[in-house]
Amino acid sequence: MFLGAVACLGGGVRVLRAREIPPAPAAARRALDAQIQVVDSARRMRGAPRKAARDTDPPAGRGRSGRPRGGRSERAAAPTVLLPSLGPRNRLDVDVAGVVELQRLPGIGPAMAARIVAYRDSNGPFRTMDGLRRVKGIGPATAARLDSLVSFSGRRRP
Repeated sequence: MFLGAVACLGGGVRVLRAREIPPAPAAARRALDAQIQVVDSARRMRGAPRKAARDTDPPAGRGRSGRPRGGRSERAAAPTVLLPSLGPRNRLDVDVAGVVELQRLPGIGPAMAARIVAYRDSNGPFRTMDGLRRVKGIGPATAARLDSLVSFSGRRRP
C-alpha cells in the first residue's frame, strides 16, 4: 500500500508540473508549423502518382520537358569551378573532400555529395571503399565506377 501511495503521489506531482510548462514563444510555434507543412507536403507528393504529374500540360511558352523552348533553362547554372581532372594518378580523397569536389565524380550529384559528407561527418572517415558503400545510394556499380578515381586517407576533415 505504501508503494501504491508513493506512485500515486508521484503521478500527481507530474500532472501538476506538466500544467506549469509555459507555452512556446510565437516564433518557435511558427517555425514548427512551417516544418510540419514541409513534411506534410513531402508526404503528399510521395503518395501522388508520378504519371499524373507527367501527363499535365506544360506551362505556356515551354516545351514538353517543361523547359523554355529554344534556349537554356531559366534556372541559373551552378558556378563553374576549375579543378584538376581526376584519374589514376590524381585521385580524390573522399575522407576530406567537400561537396563541390565530390560532385566532380561521375554519378555523384549535389544530393549524393551532401549525403556522403553528412554520413562522413556523423560516422567518421570511410577508410575503404566498403566504408563508402555504406552510404545510401552507392551500390556496386557506382563503387566500381569510382574505384579508380578515389582514395581514402583515413583522416578526419579539419
